[in-house]
Amino acid sequence: MQQATKSKAMLDFKGVELSDRETLLTYLTPQKYRICDFSFINMFAWRAAYGTSFAIEDETLYIRVGETPEKYVFLPPLGGDIKQAIGRLVDYTKEQGIKLTLVSVPKELKETLSAVMEGAFEFTENRDGYDYLYERDKLASYSGKKLHGKKNHVNKFRATYNWRVEEITRDNIEDCVTIQTQWCAENECEGADGSLGDETCAVRTVLSAYFDLPARGLVLYVDDEPAAFSIGSAITDDTFDVHIEKALVKYDGVYSMICMQMAEICAEGFTYINREEDLGDEGLRKSKLSYRPAEILSKDIAVYKL
Repeated sequence: MQQATKSKAMLDFKGVELSDRETLLTYLTPQKYRICDFSFINMFAWRAAYGTSFAIEDETLYIRVGETPEKYVFLPPLGGDIKQAIGRLVDYTKEQGIKLTLVSVPKELKETLSAVMEGAFEFTENRDGYDYLYERDKLASYSGKKLHGKKNHVNKFRATYNWRVEEITRDNIEDCVTIQTQWCAENECEGADGSLGDETCAVRTVLSAYFDLPARGLVLYVDDEPAAFSIGSAITDDTFDVHIEKALVKYDGVYSMICMQMAEICAEGFTYINREEDLGDEGLRKSKLSYRPAEILSKDIAVYKL
């Protein structure tokens, strides 16, 4: 009996589940790109919104985004030989009848692809998706003239409010849920479509699975009332990624304070903090720039054109 011909691409994608944590971290932890896309927490939290799935072949991790072939895009492969991995993705996408599109391509990989596969890709900037990278020590102290305004905010906060901060535990995680609920009421995110609705789902996913995730987070209280919370995790050996930061703006300076506390406590021992993208939101971009990033990490789009 004749055997069926195997696909030369041989990539069997599956959805991201909590049980995949250790398998994925085997590939995610050693990478050096510092971009938030290579965080297990982000992959897990946003999997419903983005249709995230993965495959592992020849000690290489392939990450696919999109629910149908015509929407498939891919993050850069991790592990193994990059030229071989790209070749496998080219074969896979040809079988799907689509062009290979890589998203969130960091500057270092763009240079590598241009060198080892000269002329194979057309690159497009995606400024709305660029990550903001900060020096941890500066966020932990707001030192320097450029951050003087932030320091004034936290000094006023300290003088105005009776406050404290706690690491997230099983005893206080419901206070994070309370903050998120109040924040949603203020921002009308219940039932919202688009990015706000997706973000609400992602935050709730992280909170519900928090103690099974490689996460650290804080809750900030004012007069014993929950006022802010933030959650992050390591994405490289020198970079801590802040995934979630929610606060009630009735407390003046609360965002500056929770940012500082996360840098001081949860990001201790790291050199950098990634505070992720602005998604093209002008207010968010202005806010992220006001913290004076050390670098804005490019994450471009690469379309295979051969």
